[in-house]
Amino acid sequence: GAWDSLTRFNLTVNQQRNIGGMSFSIDRKQIYFTGCSWPENYGSCDLYQIVKTGNNWGRVHNLGTPVNTVSWDSQPFLSSDGKTLYFASRRQGGIGGSDIWMSEKQADGNWGMPVNLGNNINTSGNEMAPYIHADTKTLYFSSDTHEGLGGYDLFMSKKDENGEWSKAKNLGSPVNTKENELNIFISMDASKAWISSDREGGKGGFDIYELETVASIQPEPVVYVKGRVVDQITRKPLQALVELTNIDKQEIVVSATSDPINGSFFIPLYPGVNYAFHINKKGYLFYSEHMNLTDTLSYRPINKTFELTPLQKGNSFVLHNIFFDFDKYTLKPSSYTELELLANMLKNNPEIHIRINGHTDNVGSDDYNRQLSENRARAVYNYLMQEGIDADRLTYKSYGATKPVSSNDTPEGRAANRRTEIEIL
Repeated sequence: GAWDSLTRFNLTVNQQRNIGGMSFSIDRKQIYFTGCSWPENYGSCDLYQIVKTGNNWGRVHNLGTPVNTVSWDSQPFLSSDGKTLYFASRRQGGIGGSDIWMSEKQADGNWGMPVNLGNNINTSGNEMAPYIHADTKTLYFSSDTHEGLGGYDLFMSKKDENGEWSKAKNLGSPVNTKENELNIFISMDASKAWISSDREGGKGGFDIYELETVASIQPEPVVYVKGRVVDQITRKPLQALVELTNIDKQEIVVSATSDPINGSFFIPLYPGVNYAFHINKKGYLFYSEHMNLTDTLSYRPINKTFELTPLQKGNSFVLHNIFFDFDKYTLKPSSYTELELLANMLKNNPEIHIRINGHTDNVGSDDYNRQLSENRARAVYNYLMQEGIDADRLTYKSYGATKPVSSNDTPEGRAANRRTEIEIL
C-alpha cells in the first residue's frame, strides 16, 4: 500500500537541541536516541531514553555510565527481547574509529559494562548504525572499511548459540552501490527492507528505499503477541507481568509489563521454540497458554484482549502447560514452569484452598479415563505438597471424559478436553 503523509513526532525534548540516531523499542513504548553537545552530557554525544505510559511520553533520561563516556556514543538500538542495547562509539578500547558495542541489561535494571563486538564486525575504520533484527540473532550495520562497493556499505553478521558473531558479510548489489548506504530496517517477517542511501537517482542527500529481501540476506522471521490485559468482570485495563518461557530450557525469553493506563503490551515470538505464555497479577488467577513454534514457521501473530479472572471462590482456570507422556501420569519436566507459578500463587495467598480437577478425552473406557485423570490430578497435588503447600488447602477430583469443553471428533478437540483445571474453593 501507499504511505500516508508525514506527521511530525514531537519529543519531550527542547527542539533546539542536537538530536539524532533515534530508534523505537519493538513495543513502541521506548525511544532511544543520541543527544550531542548537551550541557549534561558525559561526552560529545550521549545516549538517552524516553518511556511512554498510556499516550504520554515521559521525561528524558540520560543512560549514564558505563554506557556513556567522555567520547562519542551514538546510534542506539534495543533488541526485541529488551535485554541488549547495541550502539556505535569511539570510546577507548575500540579496534578502530567508530566501533559497534553492546551492553546487557542487569538484574537491577541498569545497563552493564559495554562489550566490543570484536574483529568479525569492527575494523580499523568506522562501523556505524547497528540494527539488530527482531530475531535477536542477525545484526546489520554500515562500514567504510570492510570490503565493499564504495563509500559506506551495509553488512550483516549472525550470532551462533555460543554468542559468537560470524564474519561480516556484504549485502551486495542492489542493496549497496558505489555511493553510501548507512541504515537498514527489515520487517519482522523478513520479507521487506528499508535502507537509507545517497545513490544516484535520489531526490537529494540520503533517501529511503524499499526492497524485497532475498534468502541470502534474510534474518529469521518473527511473529508476535499484541494484546491488552483487562479485568474479566469490570473490563478495567490492568498492569500485569507478561512472560514468555522456553519450557524445554526452563528459561524466561521475554518479560514485559502491560501499560498501567491502557493495559497494552507487545512481545515477539521467536520461531523454533516451545513456549509457555503467562500473564500474572496479584489478586488474579494467572493466565496460561501454550504456544508451540517448533513445528511450523507459519505461526500467525496474535492480537487479542486477555482477561484475568479475580482470585475468588468458585473461579477456575486451566493449566495449559502441564505435560504427561501418552497413557502416563508422571509429570514431564516441561511442566515445572507452570507448576512453580501455581505454587507461588498459593504461597502468596495463604487463605485460599483449591481443587485440582483432572479431565480426559473420550478415548478409552470410562473406568480407564477416570483412573488416568485421577492419577494426573494427584501428580499435581503431590508436586504442590513437595513445594510446601499444606495438604488441608488441597484436594483433587477425577472427572474422566464427563465434562468435555470441545468436540472429541477432532484431534484439536480431544487435546482441549485433556486438561488439568484449578478451581478456587
